[in-house]
Amino acid sequence: MKRTFTLFAAAILALVCADSCRKAPKPEPTPVEPTEFTEFSDAGALYYGPFGNYNFDMFCTYLLTGQTRVDDGTLSGVGSALWLDMNVEQNADKILAIAQYEPARNDYAINAFLKGSTYVDDNGNEVIAGSYVYYRPLNGTAQYHLITNGTVSVNITGKNYSIKAKVLADGTEYTFDYFGYFSYTDMYIPDPDPDPSGDTEITTMTHGRIEKLGQIFNNDKITDYCDWNVLLGDNNYDFDNGGSGKELQFELITKKDATDIVGTYTVKTKDFTSDTMAEALVPGSALCGYIEEDGGQNYYYGCWYFPGETGWLGATTGTVEVSKNGTTYTIKFDMTDEYTDGSPRYYGLYTGKMEMKAESAPARASRVASVDVKNNTRRGTSTDRRAATAR
Repeated sequence: MKRTFTLFAAAILALVCADSCRKAPKPEPTPVEPTEFTEFSDAGALYYGPFGNYNFDMFCTYLLTGQTRVDDGTLSGVGSALWLDMNVEQNADKILAIAQYEPARNDYAINAFLKGSTYVDDNGNEVIAGSYVYYRPLNGTAQYHLITNGTVSVNITGKNYSIKAKVLADGTEYTFDYFGYFSYTDMYIPDPDPDPSGDTEITTMTHGRIEKLGQIFNNDKITDYCDWNVLLGDNNYDFDNGGSGKELQFELITKKDATDIVGTYTVKTKDFTSDTMAEALVPGSALCGYIEEDGGQNYYYGCWYFPGETGWLGATTGTVEVSKNGTTYTIKFDMTDEYTDGSPRYYGLYTGKMEMKAESAPARASRVASVDVKNNTRRGTSTDRRAATAR
């Protein structure tokens, strides 16, 4: 019995030791994302047509590695890719111009690429816009590194393209050095023909608001001005809560010490940027309809007509005349949007009371609901190239 017990105990001990001494499997190493690229599986650009009446075309250029691919303007697959949202000087061949491209100062810069940004669309999806570096490891999820700086040079030798890019994305520097065949895909969908009726007379505005904004532009050299925002709406639109109705917006410039907006105003410049600020901020000016992007959302300033959810018109030329009889204002306006096909004109006359509202705005802030970039009719259907849902 003693011998039997000893053998049984030894067997149990051997089993315990075998189980406890077995080596644990090594964890799979975390893949290291590459940052330098000289070998590619494909290269090309998607052509999205002209940008309104500006003299540049819109392209999305891509350099693919691994098993990445482009389907209908969207990246997917395992590997890395460079995606550049580019404004390219127009040429007869509708191809990338030979040039060195840098980050765009605004959406209208020529021979530049747009910085990467994100926003949430109406369906709650996070959307990537602009330029970025794409990376998806095997058994991993796609990553989008937003490009904030860098340079991209494009050259053509015979039928081969040379694209050298050094970009900063999410704090990491990536380099791409490509030479070889380059394909183009036409994604351009022309805007539909303009409304043959042409001019639009606006007679349905029922209430108004005047907002005194003061000197809201950060420019020490321009001191004799005051900025006013004037809103007109119909019965279905509320200035504070929005609605489905129509709205007009005018941004008018008076002298610094003005206490009211009575006077005549003319749109002085159709491209209101920091370079044209001195020309625009002159008493008697009406600011053209322009857009500023912040955090992936577009904010609308200057003179605009919002007839509903689509078909918005931003003034590039026109006049606004404001008179007053007691507490009743008369606002006569005649505006044209030369950046929309057909250069539509909108005009009309409003007579009635105006709510006065003082606003404190030391810097540019949205005074119109922010919207998805795709709704801006100045870009038309071509703006779909600006966005790709992250997934």
